[in-house]
Amino acid sequence: MIRLIQSLLLLGLFCIGGSLTAQSDSFVRAFPTYCHGFDPTGRYVITDSGTYHIETGEKFFPTTDGETLPVFSNGGHLVAFLNRVYDAETLELLFETQMPVISFSPDDQFAADAETVYAVAEGERLFAYEDTQPEFSPDSRLFMALGDAVYDLATGEPLYAIWGDDPVFSPDSQYIGTNLPDMGYVVMDANSGDVLLTIKAANYFPINLMGFSHHGKWVYIPYDHVYEIATGNRVVTFEETTSSGYFSKNDDFLVLFNGLYDTITWERLVTGTRWIHPSGTIVMDRVTEVYHAPTRSVLFTVDYPIGYLEFSTDGQFIVTSNGVYDIEAQDKIVDLELATLPDAGDQLAHVSLSPTSDLLLVRISYSGCLIYDHQETDWPQTYGILMTQNDTNIRNAPSPQGSIKASDIYSKIYIVTGISSDGNWYRILLDDDASWVAAERVTVLYDTGRIPIVE
Repeated sequence: MIRLIQSLLLLGLFCIGGSLTAQSDSFVRAFPTYCHGFDPTGRYVITDSGTYHIETGEKFFPTTDGETLPVFSNGGHLVAFLNRVYDAETLELLFETQMPVISFSPDDQFAADAETVYAVAEGERLFAYEDTQPEFSPDSRLFMALGDAVYDLATGEPLYAIWGDDPVFSPDSQYIGTNLPDMGYVVMDANSGDVLLTIKAANYFPINLMGFSHHGKWVYIPYDHVYEIATGNRVVTFEETTSSGYFSKNDDFLVLFNGLYDTITWERLVTGTRWIHPSGTIVMDRVTEVYHAPTRSVLFTVDYPIGYLEFSTDGQFIVTSNGVYDIEAQDKIVDLELATLPDAGDQLAHVSLSPTSDLLLVRISYSGCLIYDHQETDWPQTYGILMTQNDTNIRNAPSPQGSIKASDIYSKIYIVTGISSDGNWYRILLDDDASWVAAERVTVLYDTGRIPIVE
């Protein structure tokens, strides 16, 4: 079913908990916990039990609740854990805040907790704010706190009050879009707070799904149409209305759930678009076809049976639960086929590439994940996947006399790392110690036939 490779044991790469460094340039790491993903640099992987340095396997910012997670700045230079801000590379403590940090400005110069904004360079408090949903403008000049005000970050002074449902900055930071029950959709000047455009949509939705063009010329109104901000004129009326929409990076196209539209002619080029490449010229429909948008030509198709797909950060690859596709080569370069597992779904297998596109993270349900260099190592064949029955005990040894480490009241999915010599027990990825489950209490969902035997 899946492209096989040499045994990881022969390569000397198998490790539990990310504690062992690989013995070659390629490596595989197994983490016995839910993996949220990579930091912006691809240096760390963030999990429910802590944050691991991928190359060394060292663990930082330990947590037990799966919710107290570190917050990385957009550039990946800073990381905050609770109320402490660190240099993300050296992990040197820079300063402390009054409450846990919730966000950084895009330029990494400011940090915000739930009540206060700080200057990172000095580690000093700039101003306090009230209420919820804090947001920095894309150009890091303004700070918006819903129910309070929009602040000038240079002076720390409030400029005007802000209300509504989910107010958002435009990509060029010149506008704020909000949604008010009595006024409808409102476009404001982000610097002055002046109302520039008000659109009373046919239906009020308490979620703001407005989409601004990157050059600040247009705004898309959900279930309505596209308007020119400067004049307030409607520039296009669509035959079919749809919910959320967004413009491509260069504003050549508008991406809606029902299709891709050319912003010069407003003609629909592709029906059923869902994903667009960072360049804005390559799109995917809701099925399997990858299009070159300007020519409307189909470049190639992907094997995409379930609802998960993304473009890599650098735009070189398309990632699905079944594999990784090289866009330029128009070919699958990593063959996973995880979506074909029995009872598979979005929560069973999730695949993502690191920001540098060299490391592949394969998350198996909520029980663990694998990270490996997909350019040097093929899919790790010595791992399996199983699902326990209800009321199953996990033990510390392959024996009914082994101490119970955990009890699954409901069935769970685990990564298999070994099998006992008599075939009656599976070793699973649960924590840094040995964990075993009786074979009679599980259903094996995936097995290459090369899971290592543990004596």
